[in-house]
Amino acid sequence: MAEVYKNSYAPAKTKIFWGGQIVDADGQVLVDIYDITQDPAVSPAVDPNIRMVPDIVATKSEVDPVSYEINIPFAITDRNKNLKLKWKYQVNSTSLNHNTFVDVVTPYASLG
Repeated sequence: MAEVYKNSYAPAKTKIFWGGQIVDADGQVLVDIYDITQDPAVSPAVDPNIRMVPDIVATKSEVDPVSYEINIPFAITDRNKNLKLKWKYQVNSTSLNHNTFVDVVTPYASLG
């Protein structure tokens, strides 16, 4: 599971596989973000079935051309939480999706 820092504009990336090979999507890759945190201290309780942000358009990575990436909006990283990112795309005219998971964490630094 990937980690991003609390209160950051954080990147998340994925690769698309088809038939065991890394491939490009036919068109746009869209991402829905869900908060799936199961913390009783969070009030009101989180509904993991409600999209926090729908249809963010992913871009091909300039550094790793077989990867797609988004920046998780700053407002989403406002507290420690668990996120599910649902990547949606088409390959060979077939609609597909897969999930990745991200933990939003408080950075740790040793001062001594």
